[in-house]
Amino acid sequence: MHFRKMMTLRGPNIWANYPVIEAWLDLEDLKDSPSDILDGFNERLMAWMPSMIEHRCSVGERGGFFVRLRRGTYQGHILEHIALELQTLAGSPVGFGRTRETYEEGVYKVVIAFENEELGKASLHAALRVCHAAVRNTPFNIQDEIDALTELAQRVLPTTTVRAMLKAAKARQIPVELLNQDGLMRFGWGVNQQRVYRTLSSRTATVAAELARDRESSLLALAGVGIPVPATEVVTTSEAAIRAADATGYPVVVRSRFGYSRQATFAQLTTPQQVADAFAKAQAVSREVLVEHQQVGSTWRCLVAGDRVVSVRVVAPSPSCPLPIDAEAIDQLSPEFASRIVLAAQTLGLDVAGVDVVAADLSQSLTSQHGLIVGVHPVPGLAKHLQPTHGTAQPVVEAVLDRIIPNGETGRIPLAAVTGVNGKTTTTRLLAHLVTQARFPTVGMTNTEGVYINQKRLESGDCSGPSSARKILHHPQMTAAVLETARGGILRAGLGFDRCDVAIVTNIGSGDHLGINDIHTVEELAKVKRCIIDVVHRETGFGILNAVDPLTVAMAEKCPGRVLFFAIDGENPVIVEHRAKGGRAAFVRDGMIHLAEGSHEIALIHLARVPLTLAGKIGFQVENVLAAAAGAWCLNLPMEAICHGLETFGNEDFASPGRFNVLNVDGATVILDYGHNISALERLIDALSQFPCSGQRHIVYSAAGDRRDEDMRIQGRMIADYFDRVVLYEDNYLRGRRPGEIIERFREGIAQSNRQPIVDGITGGVAAMQHALRHVQPGDVLLLQADVIDESVAFMRQFLSSKSVSLAASPTISMVELVAAITSAS
Repeated sequence: MHFRKMMTLRGPNIWANYPVIEAWLDLEDLKDSPSDILDGFNERLMAWMPSMIEHRCSVGERGGFFVRLRRGTYQGHILEHIALELQTLAGSPVGFGRTRETYEEGVYKVVIAFENEELGKASLHAALRVCHAAVRNTPFNIQDEIDALTELAQRVLPTTTVRAMLKAAKARQIPVELLNQDGLMRFGWGVNQQRVYRTLSSRTATVAAELARDRESSLLALAGVGIPVPATEVVTTSEAAIRAADATGYPVVVRSRFGYSRQATFAQLTTPQQVADAFAKAQAVSREVLVEHQQVGSTWRCLVAGDRVVSVRVVAPSPSCPLPIDAEAIDQLSPEFASRIVLAAQTLGLDVAGVDVVAADLSQSLTSQHGLIVGVHPVPGLAKHLQPTHGTAQPVVEAVLDRIIPNGETGRIPLAAVTGVNGKTTTTRLLAHLVTQARFPTVGMTNTEGVYINQKRLESGDCSGPSSARKILHHPQMTAAVLETARGGILRAGLGFDRCDVAIVTNIGSGDHLGINDIHTVEELAKVKRCIIDVVHRETGFGILNAVDPLTVAMAEKCPGRVLFFAIDGENPVIVEHRAKGGRAAFVRDGMIHLAEGSHEIALIHLARVPLTLAGKIGFQVENVLAAAAGAWCLNLPMEAICHGLETFGNEDFASPGRFNVLNVDGATVILDYGHNISALERLIDALSQFPCSGQRHIVYSAAGDRRDEDMRIQGRMIADYFDRVVLYEDNYLRGRRPGEIIERFREGIAQSNRQPIVDGITGGVAAMQHALRHVQPGDVLLLQADVIDESVAFMRQFLSSKSVSLAASPTISMVELVAAITSAS
């Protein structure tokens, strides 16, 4: 039994809307051995880990997991429960787990929630050791495993303060990320984000934090505005420290000059030897050391957030103080006392601060009792404020968080996510273009061609995964984001965001990439694509779904927010029923795009003014336009911005590279498109039938090697049924296939057709395009599949440039002329 792989799904995923680890466990020779037939296994495991009696499991009651053990369950399920319990025993209680068998017999996906990735993975490995020992009946010390995990947890888990901040942010729907183990966090996205170190935010100026760190300078600043502070003497030798103590009178306090308020602070020193010892320890923190007289009274830590004191706890009670250490005492604080505390924080420029005060009575003014402010901490801890030994805990975390992301805001920016089998890249590009028209200063986009900011590409390649999404959301200038979200990234690492305002699923159709990553059916694929629908904002978000596709329609019931259905036909039964209930829809009537909510309709724009659709003749582009326009509407973009964006986004000059780019080459119509699956090919053939063709129909086509044999054969038959001349090629995407095998599978499909076109096999996508272009004649229609989009577009640009002489004699047809030609042909 061993782990084949582990994946950390840091964003919402097919298992849960929070981070999980997915481990693939191969049971090997234990695949047919449930727990009830393993001699002594259950008894050993229950004796080693009796606390698992609290696991209810599917039985639904205390002891439920032990019931499952006795009935017989497999090692994957057992390991899941052990890993969860080990995390809990180590100090990181988590409760979510799932175990599911893969399509390969004896291989299971074990899924567990985690607080810290390193601890979660260590718990899985420890759980595997427990299982092995229990199966083999070998000596095993479970306490050693728990102790090792506990030690790890103490190193890697966030502090109580950081944990509380993370929890409070999530409760307020603020996107938050822990950036390191020392407590650096990021709250919010784009222009609204704030970095926070424990309780110190990026709103606080560096000079303020540094001033607070210099105790001597900070006390001088406080004294300058009339705040009572202790008289201090700066010393650099032990002898000078003793002389200062003798001069000021015992008892004294010795502190390092640089550091935070209570760091390297030694109080109630009454002898020269104590002063000398304290000086040595303080000088280990900073060369300069402060000596001051010990003020009579209790020491209080006052937590300031903005313009108010939110908590007061007693740090060192005097003999006359009735409160125990760390008791909450804010109810005793007088307004005058509180005003001095707030003034101290504001004088140093701190938005959040811990102010240390020595005073006998909080209910009296600070000056009347000769109280002193002895230090100000720019990064106050919250742990002891959260759990006072006496009194009522105050909402300190919420108060601090409100200084970071104020006014009940979430720190988010508008975010639209797009997925589907076909059309998602075009829809993403178009929606980003529409958002740009609404005058968002900085619009980020990710898709299968790269990462873009305001339509300028910053990175190339397939950037439709979570890491690219985070690059956009973490960009400090970003004001809106449109993110293509592909299946591979979801399965590998989850989503790159926890919530979205708009989620568009273009279609599922007959699927794609089936048989890869244990996704074998269109229903399983739909569950993956549905992840963006699962995280739609509950109050204001929209899931935008294709009303023609049953698998996308079924996603509506899982959408936490509202739903908009789109389809070309406004009389689609799904749309009719949805509108009858007051729902939103997008459709076409009499050539006009309509946006509707219940019985109310907006006639947006005529398709003749939307160049991407070729006056509405290209059905799949009409659907893409409907989805993008609906997304823009649900993002509350102005109608005039939506219309202008639709009018200015076309398929000429590769505005959407490799997405039905229509060209004229010496009288032949040439179309460059990335379509590479059954559904896409079907829609392309339907679109090509709208083009006038007085000659032959040509195609250059292939598929990635990880596609199923049956899918290649089906596409081969479809190609033969429609095209007269076929160029099959192999290039970058063999993916484990031997050279020539992909072409063989397509030829097998072609042989099943009643039509037998001319078929050539070529190595190299560009070489195949060159071969086809040499044979195309005026009046022909040629469909070129873009193998690598950037490479294919670059080739076509170069090819068209080299044809400039002949193109001058036979100028490239304009979009208006092309639409007219299509219309007359139909």
